[in-house]
Amino acid sequence: AKVMRCVNEKFGDFQCNAPMSIFKAIKGKSKSIASPHGVGEAIAQAIPKNNIIASVTVAPTGFVNMFLRDNFLAAEITKLSTFMTVVPPDVQRAFGGIKKVLVDFSSPNIAKEMHVGHL
Repeated sequence: AKVMRCVNEKFGDFQCNAPMSIFKAIKGKSKSIASPHGVGEAIAQAIPKNNIIASVTVAPTGFVNMFLRDNFLAAEITKLSTFMTVVPPDVQRAFGGIKKVLVDFSSPNIAKEMHVGHL
């Protein structure tokens, strides 16, 4: 899912357009979700309460829009002015614990056919 800055700030600080592509993939397979808006609502409800995101709204088209908390932004600006560099936010504390993430930097030869050995 791609999360990006909102083009129009009245909708939020960040937006995610994943509900459109997710709905396209599940169309006809899910009886409980009938539109991209329904996918957006499911995503919005799955975001845990935290000290970074102030509010999450879903547009009729399915875009998930997020506003950041003012105190979070103020703290980040303070860090920037103190350390003269961007310090990543404490996501572990904000979202309630350690999360394991697997990042795979694969570089198969694109001139050859992919096979199970590339996994």
